[in-house]
Amino acid sequence: LRSPQLAAAALAALPQGHELQQLVIQTRALLAAQPPAAREEVAVGYAQRLLKRLLDTSKFGRCPLGVDWLLAMLGALGELSRKVSKDVVGWLLFADADRRLNRDLTVALVSGKLLSLNAPEYVKEMQRLMDGGRNGQAVDCLVSVLQHCLVDKPTVTTQECAGLLDALSHVLQVSRGKPPEPLVR
Repeated sequence: LRSPQLAAAALAALPQGHELQQLVIQTRALLAAQPPAAREEVAVGYAQRLLKRLLDTSKFGRCPLGVDWLLAMLGALGELSRKVSKDVVGWLLFADADRRLNRDLTVALVSGKLLSLNAPEYVKEMQRLMDGGRNGQAVDCLVSVLQHCLVDKPTVTTQECAGLLDALSHVLQVSRGKPPEPLVR
């Protein structure tokens, strides 16, 4: 992505038939033509590489077009393999704390329908990370993600993040009149 204007563009804003859009279409077609067992294996392996790219700090993984393309590719793989979405959640949960508590990454995965904020394993991990409100960074991240996904750019309903809202409610209850700063805002 040599042009700053192109790097700042959204995938949907590119002209029809653009190379990046074609890659998504071709990947979907190639995988759909594979036998189911091979499709799963290839989709999961490719998704793992794409997620690593999304997590890295390279220029491509940080520009809006790069993120859009990576999410579109992961979404296409997720459509062809149920295991991909499940594995994305697992990979995120086993990533280091900085990545698990990366607001932008979490919002991107939720927006791309690759992460359910109500996934039991995600809710459980966020509860563990918040540690009853003692981990302000985790509370701040969760509040920020929920604010973005529920208020700023609604992509989920309150029912789709009920477990996390309950977890924040629990943090308020155990704080005994002194809630963590991110909850006060």
